[in-house]
Amino acid sequence: MSAITRPSSIMPPLRSSKPAADINGFFQIVGQALAEFIKTEGAPEGTVPVYVETFPKERLSEPDTAFDVILFHVVSGEMAPTSNDGATVPRSPMLRNVARIPSQAGYNLAQYGWWENYTVEFEVWSKSNSVANSLAVWFHRFLIRYAYYYKFFEAFGVQQFKFAGRQEDKSDEKENQELQIRRLRYSFRLEFLDTFTERQLTDLTLNFKIKRDVQTVELDTAQQHNAEHERSRFPVSNPV
Repeated sequence: MSAITRPSSIMPPLRSSKPAADINGFFQIVGQALAEFIKTEGAPEGTVPVYVETFPKERLSEPDTAFDVILFHVVSGEMAPTSNDGATVPRSPMLRNVARIPSQAGYNLAQYGWWENYTVEFEVWSKSNSVANSLAVWFHRFLIRYAYYYKFFEAFGVQQFKFAGRQEDKSDEKENQELQIRRLRYSFRLEFLDTFTERQLTDLTLNFKIKRDVQTVELDTAQQHNAEHERSRFPVSNPV
């Protein structure tokens, strides 16, 4: 069985600057890349691969219709360590950036971020062993090419992509039909970014104890912030 029916003369874009993808976004961009790969390279002869999140039971109701399905799910996900030995893991997200919102007085736009390690699994389902094997090799070739050569996933913030192994071949019975399953696992790292509006700190009260007396100091941070902002707008030049 031929693995590719029509070689491509069209090269997809090698890389571009895209918004960072979260784990759901990763599966979406895999689907986008796969659609382009099928369009330019074709699929294994006699197959019509379908990339879906939920098992399509309705397709099994048609016995004479090809059943070439690729499912996906998360195997594991966790906050990534910040040390080479993996011993140090951040306790909370880190502040990446904070900026005033000119159109909203008293508010900032804050961005927090952290890295997450994921392992995902793609399941190739088919009605025969030979087709399942062919589809698994074809899909694996597609992912490796787009990850390493085209660097398509890297453009969306996917880092350290690697093949985590092919699992044991399985079979399962659905709707009184025996189906063959091939499972491929991959691991990678994603940067999770959370950007939101926060109110600026306007008043701060400090209590501290000197011997037996408790002193209270109130700071008007908003007034201090505004004064600093005015100085930045109207800098004073030192006389020469």
